[in-house]
Amino acid sequence: MKTKIIFLLFIALVFVQWFVPAQMIYHQEDILKTGKIYKFRVAPIDPYDAFRGKFIYLNFTDNQVDNNSNMNYEFNDVAFVTIKDSNGYAILNSIYKEKPTDVNCLKVGVNTIFDSKINKKVTVNFPFDRYYMNEFKAQKAEDVYTNAIRDLKQNIYALVAVKDGDAVVKDVIIDNISIAKYIQK
Repeated sequence: MKTKIIFLLFIALVFVQWFVPAQMIYHQEDILKTGKIYKFRVAPIDPYDAFRGKFIYLNFTDNQVDNNSNMNYEFNDVAFVTIKDSNGYAILNSIYKEKPTDVNCLKVGVNTIFDSKINKKVTVNFPFDRYYMNEFKAQKAEDVYTNAIRDLKQNIYALVAVKDGDAVVKDVIIDNISIAKYIQK
């Protein structure tokens, strides 16, 4: 009887250990496949994280939104922003304290608040700031980026899938070519 209970507990433990990561992967893949794709302008650098591997750190240029609602925001507040397309690139449209139900939005963290009589803006931190790469290709990607960023004529942005407040970086693009393909040139 004891061995049967131990065996069933072992099976349950194995199931949980496989189910939790599988569910996390499924959620990310669902966002990539069914989320709305936006282009966010970036200025990446390529650091190394010993626990997570090589990635390109994404520093976004369009991370401010007008605070027309007169809501009070504080540093590290959770907020939701709506996104609109402007000449093919994503820009932040509106900010809300509660998740809007009738429009696709993105969950963000509040960074800084500019509140003057003329201009009320909120700078946000995006939940996606890293694009992970194969560690053998990351160094070359860093070199390619460093050269590309010096050339102000280069067009660099991240493709980001957004769905129900969540987001996943799909790709980093340099002059309309995926960085993975760009480094193979």
